[in-house]
Amino acid sequence: MIYFTSDTHFGHQNIISYCGRPFSSVEEMDFELVNRWNKLVHPDDTVYHLGDFALTDKRGVVARLRQLSGHIVLIRGNHDRRETCGVLQKYGVPILDEATLMVEGALLRLRHEPRRDQETARAEIHLCGHVHEKWAFNTTYGLVINVGVDQWGFQPKTFLQLLTRYRASQPQTGDECGVWQ
Repeated sequence: MIYFTSDTHFGHQNIISYCGRPFSSVEEMDFELVNRWNKLVHPDDTVYHLGDFALTDKRGVVARLRQLSGHIVLIRGNHDRRETCGVLQKYGVPILDEATLMVEGALLRLRHEPRRDQETARAEIHLCGHVHEKWAFNTTYGLVINVGVDQWGFQPKTFLQLLTRYRASQPQTGDECGVWQ
């Protein structure tokens, strides 16, 4: 199974107040993020983490990584420091700036920050993080889905779960086509 998530910010105390996360401490947040991840993700699953994995020291990064089930591919975020990426790479996590992936017949563009350019335009759907609690979907320039934990119950989601929630949020016009059917 393939999952998507972003903006876990493991070890980042201030993200709780910045985003209004329902946790009383960074320890509670990290515990819940790991617990909710592992309830879904199995050892053979792959999780595309679209940036801002952790803001903590090397030991904290290693501790979280060892607790998480599945294989992680990190799309580098604006808070993924060189030190964090080095630790993740040492433990076999591929680090990419962006990626294009075919999932369930849809061409997905994976980036941390939402933006529109020629590469994104070639993809049917753009998955991103970075915007936290601000919005889940943006259709200004095609479909952009924010996969950040603040939008998705603090856990990774499959593409079909993302798409199902998007479709449920849209008025039913009867003329949907392509990947939406």
